[in-house]
Amino acid sequence: MDAGAGSPGTPGANGPNGANGASGVDGTNGANGANGANGPNGANGANGVDGTNGTNGVDGAPGVNGVNGVDGTIAPLSATAGSVALPTGSPMTAVVSLAPPAGSYVVLAKTELSHTGAGDTVECVLKAGAATVDQIAMKTLPALAAIPASLQAVVELPSPSQLSLECQVAVANGSANFSSLIAIPTA
Repeated sequence: MDAGAGSPGTPGANGPNGANGASGVDGTNGANGANGANGPNGANGANGVDGTNGTNGVDGAPGVNGVNGVDGTIAPLSATAGSVALPTGSPMTAVVSLAPPAGSYVVLAKTELSHTGAGDTVECVLKAGAATVDQIAMKTLPALAAIPASLQAVVELPSPSQLSLECQVAVANGSANFSSLIAIPTA
């Protein structure tokens, strides 16, 4: 046999592995995925135990007492009048008046009414400004009578006002005598 020709020989053993090749270049990052849906809220936890109360602070020192004020006075305001003629059929005539400042008052008024005829009618009103706060009327008086008349009221004057006692006679001439008007301030 020819040295070049002959039967095939048995294959030889595998040679050693070759060295690893170089790492490839990193691939590009993929796009971000969509956000997932929010999960449901969890149940509320149980309330915690109340804390203990803190201790009370120390009381402050007492303040100094203020100075006592001067006692106030309640001085009544008053006016008097002598004889005031009341002609027959004339409108109400002021027989005494007083102008107190604004405030609350107990008002007392009095007069003595007389007339020259018989069976006459007399009338008086107590006024605070234009408002009538009390009134009296007497009819069929005896001839030449002289009778006392008194009126009273509690009034609130929001501003200085005129208090007045006004009277009239219907039939015969008359007069108002010994008239007085007193305004006592109230708290």
